[in-house]
Amino acid sequence: NTLNDLTRKLKPAIDRLADSTNGYLEDTDSRRRGDELRDATKDLDRLVDEVLAAIMPTANKPTGKSPGNLTPAELQRMADEVKRAATKVEDKYKTNAPQETVRDAEDTAQKAADFGEAVKERAAASRNPELKRELENAVASLDRARDDVIHRTNAQVANPNSSQAGRDLE
Repeated sequence: NTLNDLTRKLKPAIDRLADSTNGYLEDTDSRRRGDELRDATKDLDRLVDEVLAAIMPTANKPTGKSPGNLTPAELQRMADEVKRAATKVEDKYKTNAPQETVRDAEDTAQKAADFGEAVKERAAASRNPELKRELENAVASLDRARDDVIHRTNAQVANPNSSQAGRDLE
């Protein structure tokens, strides 16, 4: 599995860093040895980040993609997709691996972001100022809910035994 592969790479990376450090300390004026030390440090740093991501993944906030000016029926279909995706996160986080929970949360957040962009387009196209204001308020609420899904998922993945983090995600 990925974590085993990554941890097997740690010892050689640490050894390379030690060798590079010793080489640099023998000749601190050498540009080549300085570059080797910098590269070894960056490689180990990247590898540690990969190990941490494998152990404790985090969900990231997506950017919505505008699907164009949709009909009310198409907007309803998108809204239903967001609801289904959110329900999947709520229903499965207890039994899913953290990586799956993060993927499900990111999928939910992406669908919500895309839906938000569609509603923004609908608001921009509206000639009714009251409807426009309502749609813009709905988008703001949707953005907060999307950010909440990401934040609460990350809190639950970071603290899987916390009943409060689980309740917050539900």
